[in-house]
Amino acid sequence: MYDSDIINISAREFKNFIAQHKEQEYVIVDVRQPEEYSENHIPGARLIPLPVLHDHFKALPNDRDVVFYCRTGNRSAVAGTFWAESEYPRRAIYNLTGGITAWTGKTLTSVPRLDIFAKSTQFADMLYQAMELEKGAENFYRHLQNHHSAQPWVDVFNTLALAETGHAKLIFKYWRQEAPTNQTFADFYAGLKGDILESGESLQSMIDRVADMQGDLCLNLMDVALNVEYAAYDLHRSIADLSNDDDTRDAFISIAQAEKNHMRTIARTIAQCADYQTEK
Repeated sequence: MYDSDIINISAREFKNFIAQHKEQEYVIVDVRQPEEYSENHIPGARLIPLPVLHDHFKALPNDRDVVFYCRTGNRSAVAGTFWAESEYPRRAIYNLTGGITAWTGKTLTSVPRLDIFAKSTQFADMLYQAMELEKGAENFYRHLQNHHSAQPWVDVFNTLALAETGHAKLIFKYWRQEAPTNQTFADFYAGLKGDILESGESLQSMIDRVADMQGDLCLNLMDVALNVEYAAYDLHRSIADLSNDDDTRDAFISIAQAEKNHMRTIARTIAQCADYQTEK
């Protein structure tokens, strides 16, 4: 199975799903941390935090539909991707959009998103825009790194920022085949604006949004980073599907795989967030 097989389901749709299905036909998996689960959770949900999900794959029934949820839908989307790429699932995979926040009737803050490929469908233009998005993600991670330099978990943002530059450099190699240029990558990359992220959200709106975050800052920022990486993964998989060149397709699939590795890195940091809170 692939992540394209993951079905996004709203809170209202899921409540109807529960009413129309027998308990033995599905399993609900909460991929948040134990302290989040103890505060509130969907009745009957199993707690399997995202950082240890892979270790529990064999324990999940592969003959039932699996519904993943978290706080807002970011971690559960990643969980669905990991489960989908494993050898185990044979039934439908659902991601509860809006997470338990939507389930309890709360409203998520509206996020302004841009149509990142609205201006052109030319492949060269898509590659160019992809590099803009990589730089946007790097700019965001550098902002977080600089703004939270005293935090013990800040190094993960340096790792992610460096990876974004590496991805852009690889994309540049293929873009230059479509749009020849004498510019070096360093000069070209320096000229990019980097004001939009792969999720379609502007850099400034992302910065404004995280500035107002309350509660466990480590957990909340890692949740945002997961959303950025998941959007990047989805984008690179889409570009790979649009390419007519095998080498280019393989390159973007490779980048998509790297994004999944980044998700795992963030998930490991999430597992440590509670410890960081204790150490304060």
